[in-house]
Amino acid sequence: MRLHGFDAAVVEDILVGSGTSNRQSQDVAPIVGLFVNTLVLRTDLSGNPTFSDLLSKVKEAAVSAYAHQQMPFDLLVEKLQPERGVSHSPLVQVLFTFQNLPMQPIVLPELTVEPEQIDPGIARADLSIEVWPEGEGYRCPREYLRHRCTEPGGL
Repeated sequence: MRLHGFDAAVVEDILVGSGTSNRQSQDVAPIVGLFVNTLVLRTDLSGNPTFSDLLSKVKEAAVSAYAHQQMPFDLLVEKLQPERGVSHSPLVQVLFTFQNLPMQPIVLPELTVEPEQIDPGIARADLSIEVWPEGEGYRCPREYLRHRCTEPGGL
């Protein structure tokens, strides 16, 4: 399986990181703060699966990952001890984020704060895709490492 313009070998085993709010415990529900945990969604792409089969595999991986979302990503990395390097993140090189609420301005007395898309100038992973509702559709910005994209118009 190959992403158009993305310089990668044929992938048969893909690990995608996706954030979860990690607020299942009643103890942390009322606490203000960021409790995002990265889930690792592993999918076997061998055998050239049909799109329908691929969706079933992704669903199975997601259900399994969400069943174990209390496991902190840092502890998972510690237990698995993957090969580490400064050129890539441990375990996942693809990040997927789905925001289930549209990004809206925050209105306070005498102050309105609007979300702003900021380009950090460097990708957080080989490929990152964010999706959130906007109007009648979805907004899907992506970022990627330029040296991994070899074809004009790729991704």
